[in-house]
Amino acid sequence: MQLKDLKSEDYHIYVDLDGVLADLQNYVNRVLGEPGDLNDNDVWKQLREMGEPKFDELELLPDAMTLWDYVKKYNPNILTATGHPVEKNEREKRQWIKDNLTGYKDVYTVVASRNKSKWAWP
Repeated sequence: MQLKDLKSEDYHIYVDLDGVLADLQNYVNRVLGEPGDLNDNDVWKQLREMGEPKFDELELLPDAMTLWDYVKKYNPNILTATGHPVEKNEREKRQWIKDNLTGYKDVYTVVASRNKSKWAWP
């Protein structure tokens, strides 16, 4: 059975933003330079200290619209982690979605990426 053969209520597609549609890595490199040996926690700490990131300023990844144009016919949801500060980041990510995407069903946010798995089921 293929996805196109299922009814839309039989499945849910969730698409992430950072690194899938939005180019977070290029933004981090522009703001911090090449992070080198910094781990993710140190990168996020530096970004927060600088008042960054500004998620609504992220560029689309080169193939983002190819992916999006394919999946949007299946009423996908956006599932993205906000990190801290939650309210600011969620507001900026929702603005990015509004500015760049059409055809999505809902937007779901979690504070940490590790919580995304709660949206998955067989």
